[in-house]
Amino acid sequence: MRVRVETLTQPAQATRPSEAPRMIPLWALSLFAGALWVAGASFSSQDVNDYHCYALAFWRGARATASLVDGSCLTPVSLFSSQPFHTVPLEYGPLALLTFLPPLLVPAAWYNTAFFIEMALVGMAIAWLLDGFGPRWAGHVWLIYGLIGSWILVAGRFDAAPAACVVVALIAARRGRLTWAWVALALGVLMKLYPLALLPLFLIVSWRARGRQPLWHGPAVFVAVIGAVEALVALIAPASLLTPFIYMSARCVQVESVAATFASLWARVAGAEPAFPYAYNSTCEVTAAIGTTQMIALGLGVVGIALALALFWRGRISLGLAALLTLAALLVGSKVLSPQYLIWISPLIALEFGADIAALVGWSLVGGLTTACFPYAYNGSLTDAFGLDPLTLIEWTAGARNLLALALSAVAYGRQLLPRAPRPPIEVEAGATP
Repeated sequence: MRVRVETLTQPAQATRPSEAPRMIPLWALSLFAGALWVAGASFSSQDVNDYHCYALAFWRGARATASLVDGSCLTPVSLFSSQPFHTVPLEYGPLALLTFLPPLLVPAAWYNTAFFIEMALVGMAIAWLLDGFGPRWAGHVWLIYGLIGSWILVAGRFDAAPAACVVVALIAARRGRLTWAWVALALGVLMKLYPLALLPLFLIVSWRARGRQPLWHGPAVFVAVIGAVEALVALIAPASLLTPFIYMSARCVQVESVAATFASLWARVAGAEPAFPYAYNSTCEVTAAIGTTQMIALGLGVVGIALALALFWRGRISLGLAALLTLAALLVGSKVLSPQYLIWISPLIALEFGADIAALVGWSLVGGLTTACFPYAYNGSLTDAFGLDPLTLIEWTAGARNLLALALSAVAYGRQLLPRAPRPPIEVEAGATP
């Protein structure tokens, strides 16, 4: 007997042929990527110096940072508590400390190297997860993206840790492990705020699974994990509860953001010259139109998130694609688009598209332009080749990257919004899982 079953998206295969043949190239590429990440991270270690400051201030109090070289701390030491266990990051979530603290186990002079190795291992763990639970070669593709677009940042920032939490959350949700999905999402939010944008998508997933698990269960787990950690923060550093939101809202429009790209284009048409002050540890852009372009970029981001949510609600796209489009729209509307933010997106592209050639070429170009911007435009490496000053090159490389990413996003949305031909039903044997 055969029954007809309609499916909108196909889950990962429950059974696969032997993984051994592709695990060898995966780990060979992982070791190569990890070595380059660790080596590259040493070229840009100021943020890691600041992580070291936070770790010392948390573990031993603010006075412990006096042992570091002057200027190591980007965050003013005066904002740290003098008491141990009373300092949490001001611009990040409190659980970012989970990545800052382990390198304290080695001598202080080796802190940065230990941190680089720690984050390289996280990047390799993401590859293993993607290769084990995503499309074929997804882990390899992520490593390629990491090498092209983030080779000095995967190990030089802690963004791989919340990115890993998001990957775990998506894989767990797809496999029906909703409790673990909500826990992973909460841990990601407690490291960096951006996974919070995925909350509506996971609410939809819980709504669809309400026959197997009460609707309130997953959100309650999420709230419990966040509440427990933030309650502890309220006890040890109550003034730090809202500082990540305050810091984020107070930041200027960064030169690499989509809003800055729009403002630069407008300034060139109007014959004006943008100004580039430095604030909040980043290069900002100031033009007469910057407020307007920020509102335009924010509007595009809101529309993009709403469309992704609507498409997922109607079952036209998978959870992975919905998460990818949501985070891409979040970056479009953000005042800041630092190069390490590609680490948020790249694993999701690998998870959703695997080795699809169009996605591979398109996102590799985005990554290549990002690397051209940082570090090469920033450190002046491209100045002699193009005869332009670093700030102009930053504008051009970041602007080209942003316009290409917008075009790729428009194509992705367009493919989902266009009318589809009816799909034939899939026949499966009675009793089988479709």
